[in-house]
Amino acid sequence: MSYSNEGYDATGYILEQLTNRSFDEVIDERVFAPLAMRTAAMQLTSVTATNLSRGYDANGRAVPYLEDLQRPAANLLASASDMARYLEFWVRGGELDGRRLVSPESLERMRHRRTLAYPGPAEEYGLGTDTAQFGRFIAHGHSGYTNGFVASFRYFPDEHVGWVFMLNHDTANEARAAIEDELVRFLLPGSTTSMAVSPVGTAAPDLAPWAGFYRDVTPSTEIETSLTTVFSGTQVELRNGSLWERTSGLNGLRSLVSLGRWRLLTPTGPDAFRHDGETISSVAFARSDTGPTVLITQNGFLMRDTFALVLLQRGLLLVGLASVLSTLVVVPLRLALEPVGFGQSLGSLPLWIPQAVAGLALVGAWLALTRTTELLGQMNATTVSLFVLSLLFAVMSVLSVACAVWLAGSNATLLAKAYVLLVAIAAAGLTLFAWQAHWIGLRTWLW
Repeated sequence: MSYSNEGYDATGYILEQLTNRSFDEVIDERVFAPLAMRTAAMQLTSVTATNLSRGYDANGRAVPYLEDLQRPAANLLASASDMARYLEFWVRGGELDGRRLVSPESLERMRHRRTLAYPGPAEEYGLGTDTAQFGRFIAHGHSGYTNGFVASFRYFPDEHVGWVFMLNHDTANEARAAIEDELVRFLLPGSTTSMAVSPVGTAAPDLAPWAGFYRDVTPSTEIETSLTTVFSGTQVELRNGSLWERTSGLNGLRSLVSLGRWRLLTPTGPDAFRHDGETISSVAFARSDTGPTVLITQNGFLMRDTFALVLLQRGLLLVGLASVLSTLVVVPLRLALEPVGFGQSLGSLPLWIPQAVAGLALVGAWLALTRTTELLGQMNATTVSLFVLSLLFAVMSVLSVACAVWLAGSNATLLAKAYVLLVAIAAAGLTLFAWQAHWIGLRTWLW
């Protein structure tokens, strides 16, 4: 199982095929109308455009409204009044204005994961709603962000309270967490979000079978799969009769080499565990149908693998990237390197070819990382540039190999030949990695 917006896209399409109506018409009739969410919409309309709040980025600059590519999953536009109606529906267990709109059984089904052959942790992601732990209180709902905005929707079914709030700043996640803590204290007086909770159940007598490294095999973003499966994962160690977990994720350049902190796993049952400060289990282990041991979290499914193999893959990618990028330093300094033979070889056939590979990689990465997802879904200068750059990267990598072959027969020094060969091999390796990751010839406007 995997957290996947694409599942909601598929569901929206199926709704249209079954009803022979547009997705928006179905949602208006079956959701917004019964809840009296009078101005809510799944895309920008004349009404929502009039009332739309302005969003801001990390630098305080106003950002334009961009419709989410996966509209059925993430593009609800609604006022505070609309969302108050939606919240009341959940707090009242499917009833609103004295009418039952959804059965308790359906709501309960939405809160749970039923796609695995084994239970998994108590902290779950169900059908569009997840579990959130606030001390000893358990909430359901969802939070998220989009270009210029952050939102939080939570309700506590046992306590019959909840909240919804929206912030018009897309880096306000820290503020969101602080506001959530304050709301817990306000809505549930006397509570604390750091209350210690005793373990529930009995741990298995032998925890050793759960120790090992677990690779993330179902990342939520398909385009990042090749990187995520190499640089993300969880290490589990057995220390003095207790399990400890350390998770690393793909989040910026630092995450490529950094590791997370170790956290104690407290048993809540034979194969389920919680972290400090949690009430219910957030991690569970099981043996999959195909044999390997798996680790299950709220949004993740990880499979045990050989850590040495993972380290080898990480090392090869990082060394390859460093080798190619080194040309950006070596080429400008060729005059200083003439005494070791580089000057002569560069005079005949400069290293501008592998240097171009490095430059293309940097420009492509910059374009991909500094543009919002919504812009990547349109044919524009950025997406066309990414497409062209990916093809040029492959072509220049092949030429860098040809450069190394040519240099091998020249009178250049052994050091010069070895360096150019290293860069060529690294460029070719990175191209193969990019090809299997579907980055070569990438046309994001077709998403």
